Amino acid sequence: MHLFERQTYIVHPRIRLASVLMLALLLLSLCDWASAAPGNRQETDLEKSSARLFAEAQTLLAARDYWAAARDLILVLDFNPNYEKVDQVVFMLGECLYEIGLPQGASRLYQHLITRYLRSPLLPEALLGLQRIEYDRQDYPRCIDHHEAIFRSQPSLPVADASNYFAGLAYYHLRDYPKTMELLSKISLTSSYAPHGQYTLALAQMRMKQVPRAITTLRSICAMAVENDEIRALIDESHLTLGYLYYELGYYQRAHAQFIQVSPVHENQDAALLAAGWALLQDGQISAAIAPLTELVHRFPLRESAEEGLFLLGRCYMSLKQYEDAINIYDHLIALFPSSAAMPGIKEEAQGTLLDESIAVEKIKTDLLVMESNLLDALPLPGDNVLLPHYYGEEHNRIMDTRQGLLRRIQEEREKMNAAFQEIQYLRELMVRKQDRQDWRAYAEYSKSRALFMQSMQP
Repeated sequence: MHLFERQTYIVHPRIRLASVLMLALLLLSLCDWASAAPGNRQETDLEKSSARLFAEAQTLLAARDYWAAARDLILVLDFNPNYEKVDQVVFMLGECLYEIGLPQGASRLYQHLITRYLRSPLLPEALLGLQRIEYDRQDYPRCIDHHEAIFRSQPSLPVADASNYFAGLAYYHLRDYPKTMELLSKISLTSSYAPHGQYTLALAQMRMKQVPRAITTLRSICAMAVENDEIRALIDESHLTLGYLYYELGYYQRAHAQFIQVSPVHENQDAALLAAGWALLQDGQISAAIAPLTELVHRFPLRESAEEGLFLLGRCYMSLKQYEDAINIYDHLIALFPSSAAMPGIKEEAQGTLLDESIAVEKIKTDLLVMESNLLDALPLPGDNVLLPHYYGEEHNRIMDTRQGLLRRIQEEREKMNAAFQEIQYLRELMVRKQDRQDWRAYAEYSKSRALFMQSMQP
């Protein structure tokens, strides 16, 4: 037999005792791991899933896909109300609901954040959300109250700029123009609110009869770089306003130079074309005025400005002694405006259509209010104790599906309501315009008679 197999090892008693203790501790650790590891792994998976949904929601929010972002945020609150960034989840969900058009739900979330997470750094942002909602509701005194509360909470510069912007606009609507200028002048030039704040500042300066300062402010907006469609629209509106200002001052060439810089995609380009025609006509450039007026009536035949543009175009042709063209214009105007005898029937028919559309819109609004209320009741806000425990799986899933279904239905119903509301607005404006301009047919008939007479006097 080998020598090593016959050898007996003698271990010191203290070493043997230490080994036994180490083995016991190891066994205890293994037992603890065996009993706790599944739960820990589940918690880790839950945190990872929450973090993934949160990151996805941030991406969707940045891309302005508010419906999808709200869906992910509700899932986080649903399955992990103790998520470490739950205050951010609540705030982001409030932002989504606001952008979707659910200010009541957004307000509840902002208030929940303020009352439940007193140490959250997002408190100024939540107060800003409430201030913005009060401004939208046209409750300007409360909007200003929130502005004062925000500045007591030591807000960051972006929040301070936004708060000054909404408070400045609130003061403008309250006709406190000095306070408007004070607050809007405090917005930093790097803020996204600065361009629109400068535009309202120019309006306040005009109200205070500070015309040179208003012109300087508007010119600075016009000189901005076009970074996006929103800035492009603001620059166009500034050109239009500056043109009107020059026109009222009698600087018709400068006014025309501003009007023609309004881009073709601007929503008020028809007004710019009409104003350009007026500026050229006032400056004595009658032939040049025909081009913008002709473009106006061809591109925007259904706009209110097109009717005035036709009269102005007829006036130009009359001044140029192009009577045949003037007669064609006046014939078109006569066809546009119904006779006095036909007006009552048209008005009655329009009112009937408006009534039907209004009833449909009211029904959609009622359905929306019910769905929004149900959605608010179903929101899984941490600490409200309104949710069933998670082990009621089927019921919990049913509630979750209900929330998602409500979001989809609210989106669909809101789209229907917006379309119906736009149709009602158009019909109302059209009816008021036709009623207010009943005399325009008489003007057109008189102008046509005059053009026919002048044409007959030509050699």
